[in-house]
Amino acid sequence: NRSRSRSRERSVSSRSRSDHYEQEEEEFEADQEVIRSLLRIEQGREQPIDRFVKVVLIYKGKLPLDHKSQELMSQPKSFLSKLTLHQLQELAASTQIFEKNEGKLRSEFVNYWKGLRVLVNAAANDKRGENVISESFLPKVNEIISKPYPELLKMEEAIGATLASRGGAADSFWSFVKNKIEERKREHELEQLYSKFKETHQEERGQEVEEDEAELEEPISPILGPLSMVSPKQITTEEQE
Repeated sequence: NRSRSRSRERSVSSRSRSDHYEQEEEEFEADQEVIRSLLRIEQGREQPIDRFVKVVLIYKGKLPLDHKSQELMSQPKSFLSKLTLHQLQELAASTQIFEKNEGKLRSEFVNYWKGLRVLVNAAANDKRGENVISESFLPKVNEIISKPYPELLKMEEAIGATLASRGGAADSFWSFVKNKIEERKREHELEQLYSKFKETHQEERGQEVEEDEAELEEPISPILGPLSMVSPKQITTEEQE
C-alpha cells in the first residue's frame, strides 16, 4: 500500500511539474510574439497587428497612452476600413495567434482579440464583396442593428431560433442581419473596454494633477527645496548666508 501511495504521489508530482513547464512554455511563446511585434515598431517595420498589440499593452498598463493608439482604441473599424484585403487577411491570421495565446494565459483580453477578429473578418468580407445584401434592405438592417444593446441580444436569439426552425434553409436577409448583430456586439465590447479604460485613465491623471498641485502649494526655499524638509537651524545658518 505504501509503495502504491508513493507511486501515485510521484505520478501526481510529475504531472504537476509537466503542467507547470507547459504553462511556462506557453507564456514564453506569447511573450515572444509581443517582443517581435514591439521590435517591428521600433525598427519602423510596423504591421497592422503591431498597432493592436500596442493597444493591448496600453490596456494592461505596460505602455503609456499615445494619440495614435487612442484613435485605434476608439475607432478600430475606421482603421480597418483603410487596410487592403491582403493586410486584413494577414491581420485575421495574427489575431487568431494572439487570441490563442491570451486564452492559454487565461487572460481577460482573449475577448479583445476575439472581438477584433470578428471585425477584421467583416472588413475583409466587405472588401471581397461577400456577405452583401440588396441596398433596398440596408435601411431596415441599419434600423435593427442600431437598437440598444440588450434588444440586440434578444433579437439575435430570436433570429437564431428562426433560422434553426427552418432546418438551416438559406435566408440571406436574416443571415446577413445575424452577422451584422454579431459584428455590432463585438464592436460594443471593444467600446466598453475603451470606455472603462478612459474613465480609469482620467481618474489616474486627476490624482496626478492633485499631487502636483499639493507639491506646488508647499513653500519652497530656492536653495534648500521644500521647507517641510528643512530644519529651522538649516534656514538660519545656510539661507541667511
